[in-house]
Amino acid sequence: MSAGLARLAVAMAWLLAPACSDSPAMPSQTSTGSSGPNAGFVTDALDYWASVLGVTVSTTDTNSQPRILFREGTDGLGSAAGRALIDGADAANWATSGLVVVRPGVASRRLYRHEMGHALGFLEHSDEGLMGAGGGPEVLSDRERRMMVALYSLPAGTRVETDGKWVGPQGEAGQLEAEAAGDILRFNVNAVAGSGARRPGLTCRWASPVRVFVQR
Repeated sequence: MSAGLARLAVAMAWLLAPACSDSPAMPSQTSTGSSGPNAGFVTDALDYWASVLGVTVSTTDTNSQPRILFREGTDGLGSAAGRALIDGADAANWATSGLVVVRPGVASRRLYRHEMGHALGFLEHSDEGLMGAGGGPEVLSDRERRMMVALYSLPAGTRVETDGKWVGPQGEAGQLEAEAAGDILRFNVNAVAGSGARRPGLTCRWASPVRVFVQR
């Protein structure tokens, strides 16, 4: 792929990332203004997803890949409060670059957790729970949780079938529950968001530890 086409693919991936609405800051919640993402909500989001996935998700002082870049901004948001995706992967389909953008001044625990979920591999919106579009609960539904736990039980580059059968990149094989397998296909493998940065038809996820660089 030429350098120009590669830049276009990354740009299109970002434009197709899910834009997420959320409630404005509650009076009891603090806003960071222009000083960068809310540190408390970033920490909460990382801790929440680490507990769900059983992997290390932590901040780094180095803005070098592999990493998720977490910053404030309004680019690509329209009227939404945030946006996120995996926008880079290596030849084996391990995630190498992720991006989270939250609107300045919006302080919402749910928004930060939700956007981090997109950057970790839940690349579209579900019909329920934390990863549903718009407002909703601050935690994953049981179904959302089963999907992400199943995704992180598989190596990147795994081929998953609708009946739950899977084959890994080294020939390893196994069986998932059919619902979780279907959700991996819907929300990760076949998701439009970031599709130009991933190998088609295969799982894409982060290796542990997941490094998050917070831009101030």
